[in-house]
Amino acid sequence: MMKEQQPKIMIVDDCSVMRSLLRNLLRAENYAVVAEASNAEVALELMKKVTPDIICLDIRMPNVSGLDLLKEIKAEHPHIHVLMITANSDKESVVEAISNGASGFVVKPFSSNKIMTALNKVKAKISEEPNSNNPQSVHKEMDHQEAKEMGEVLDTLPDNPELT
Repeated sequence: MMKEQQPKIMIVDDCSVMRSLLRNLLRAENYAVVAEASNAEVALELMKKVTPDIICLDIRMPNVSGLDLLKEIKAEHPHIHVLMITANSDKESVVEAISNGASGFVVKPFSSNKIMTALNKVKAKISEEPNSNNPQSVHKEMDHQEAKEMGEVLDTLPDNPELT
């Protein structure tokens, strides 16, 4: 039986401790971490050299936010899946991330179980795509199960009236 190939992952987070924690967790689960970036500019430059299947992306970063970077990634590389991993859990950010093409959302602090569950869902989406290099296969409407899961994520988020 052929061994299933793990997706290639890029980590984009301005916090070096968070990148290290995530890298160690992913490598322990045999994921291939192919690149790391501390900001959007470095991430975009690295994407010219290596094409990840999944990008783990923080929202709050200096200069260019993760939400703005998400839009750039999806415009230039619609086949790349983006998993938002962030402490920024206000509902507006979650809705904006998902509506701009994020494949999932994990709130920091996270457990290894939450990360692996989210990555396994993204990995399943990748394996369902007829041709992962075909942008047509990525831009589909959210199905009922995905909409239900997104509703569950939104229901678990705290209300942050001080965030605008």
